[in-house]
Amino acid sequence: MRTKLFSFCLSAIAALLILCLMPAWAGTMGLLRFNLTEPAVIGASALPPGEYSACLLDTGSDTPVMKLESDAGFSLLIPVMRATLRSEEPSVTLTRQDGTLHVTDFQFSGESYRYAVLTR
Repeated sequence: MRTKLFSFCLSAIAALLILCLMPAWAGTMGLLRFNLTEPAVIGASALPPGEYSACLLDTGSDTPVMKLESDAGFSLLIPVMRATLRSEEPSVTLTRQDGTLHVTDFQFSGESYRYAVLTR
């Protein structure tokens, strides 16, 4: 009896460890990695320079949501909208407005649309 209980406990601990160590991208669609060499703005949020990952979350909502996460731990959820396709290559569009660099849209690999950041 003790052996079975011990085995069950070990299995439960292993399952919890797997869940805790699972990548943050579970339940997502597409992944895009990019580097910002200078500070930028996305929507109303400032982004410090660094390496970033962007992915679309599978929320079941009519409004797609993108998760943006830096390797330094910065994380942001952003409502996005589908926009017309410009190319098949994954990309991030940066636009300079009034001296400030803005992240405006994302093209994910394998997607038939690009995703534009909704602004207020």
